[in-house]
Amino acid sequence: MKAPTFEADLPMHYQKVFYLNAKRPKTAIWLTLISLIPLIPAIILAVRPPNAVIRVGSVWLLPLIPLAWMAAYVLLLVAHELLHGLAYRLLTGQKLTFGLSWSCAYCGVPGIYVYRRTALIALILPFAVITPVLLLCLWFFRSHPILFDSTLLLLGGHTGGCVGDLYLFVLFLFRYRKREALIQDTGPEQTIYLPAETPASEPPQETVS
Repeated sequence: MKAPTFEADLPMHYQKVFYLNAKRPKTAIWLTLISLIPLIPAIILAVRPPNAVIRVGSVWLLPLIPLAWMAAYVLLLVAHELLHGLAYRLLTGQKLTFGLSWSCAYCGVPGIYVYRRTALIALILPFAVITPVLLLCLWFFRSHPILFDSTLLLLGGHTGGCVGDLYLFVLFLFRYRKREALIQDTGPEQTIYLPAETPASEPPQETVS
């Protein structure tokens, strides 16, 4: 018999052991600061003197580069959330919710409680798909400074944007390892539950705040 991927209602005797709300100002600030860790090295490596750009004969591109990069990043953000949604849709078949708040873009599957294995797949899928694609683009663009630097910045920005997903992924991988673990993912809020007989090492709280 195929193992269920979610529960429509929270089973009896489950207790909340973790809660994260990306809309909380303190949480959003911490996540933003952590997201800068991969972005700052990318910015340092991507900075080139103007004459380096001029030498490749692309002076006319200079005003367009920031606009093109922002458009590419928005498309990357959409692809990221669609990949979350694809995993949730294929594994649960339930209705998704997409949105954009002041602190984050999000995809959630509200109203159900998703099992650990399903959550692990949905959390890691955008990082696992987009990162190799961007690394491959870096290799193809290695002889074109503008495209290489722009892709490097996209890689740093996207990796930083995955910090919340990676944080939850690591929690499920190493801390909440019981296959019975459930998560309710509404998009900006994630709540993890464990059976009451499974002791929690700490009382329910938001770890990032």
